[in-house]
Amino acid sequence: MLNEFIEKVIVHEGEGRGNDRRQRIDIYLNFIGAFEVPAHIVTPAEVEEQRRQQEEQAAKEARSKELAKARYEKRKAEKREFTARKKRGFSPRRNRKRRKSGLHITGSGKRNGGRNAKPQSRPSRLRKNP
Repeated sequence: MLNEFIEKVIVHEGEGRGNDRRQRIDIYLNFIGAFEVPAHIVTPAEVEEQRRQQEEQAAKEARSKELAKARYEKRKAEKREFTARKKRGFSPRRNRKRRKSGLHITGSGKRNGGRNAKPQSRPSRLRKNP
C-alpha cells in the first residue's frame, strides 16, 4: 500500500567511512514531490527531561552561590575579628607555638628525610635548680 504513494527513490553515493559514513536518499511522493524527514523530532518526554535537567542545574547553581556567600561572610567576620584583636594589641604570631617536622637530617642532604633521617624529639627546656 505504501508503494502506491511513492513516485521514485534516488539513492546518492555514500560519503565517509565507518561511523562517519553518510548517504543521502531522496524520496519523491505522488502529489507532494520531494519529501524530507525532519532532522530531529522532540517528544514530550524529551521536553520534560530537558526541563528537569535545567531545574536541577539552576538549583545546583543557587546552592553553590549560597555556599560561596557563606564562605565570604565567614572570611569577612574573621578579618573583622583579627582587626579588633590587632587594635587591642594582640598579635597571633606572638602566641603561636612553633611546629617542627620531627625529622633530623644527617649527611644525606635529601629533603623530607632520606635514608639517614632519624626521628628527633623536641628538646625540653632545662630548669636551673636554685
